[in-house]
Amino acid sequence: FPNGSELDVNSDIGWGFGFAYNFNDHLSLGFDFGWNSPSYDATLVSADSPALANRRSSGELSTSSINLNLLYNFIAGPVTPFIAAGIGSTYIDTNIPSGLPSSSCWYDPYWGYYCDTYQATYSDSRFSYNASVGIRWDLARDAFLRASIGSHWIDMKDGGEQNFTTGRFEIGFMY
Repeated sequence: FPNGSELDVNSDIGWGFGFAYNFNDHLSLGFDFGWNSPSYDATLVSADSPALANRRSSGELSTSSINLNLLYNFIAGPVTPFIAAGIGSTYIDTNIPSGLPSSSCWYDPYWGYYCDTYQATYSDSRFSYNASVGIRWDLARDAFLRASIGSHWIDMKDGGEQNFTTGRFEIGFMY
């Protein structure tokens, strides 16, 4: 990141769901949504002048992505290799507080008098894109398994880019 800040994101299992339209046996266009919460270790470097001391932080990110993907199957058969690419948006919430907490109370007709505290965190939505290769196996006429390996790139502020290697295992149903 600019000024030397660093972020080390650990591996994690995420979950998602998606829908796709098959134009023919080879080409499909799909929409998917996925989320996960990996842990991280960060070194935060001050951009102030004079610079403050570096700060270490550890925590858990909350991330979600929506993607529009184009997938091409090489063979029109029950087992086929494929390539896929897509564009989308990735939301990242660092869960690092960006200000002081605020509390408020209100009356809810169902729950009664209720109080809660909220604390804003550093978060952002960024343009992202992905590419992968894999293999699909049709289990039956209406079900399939798909496994792939790929990359997910997130455009960061100031021209930076974050790249994550992704592995996916999918169970799908065709209608």
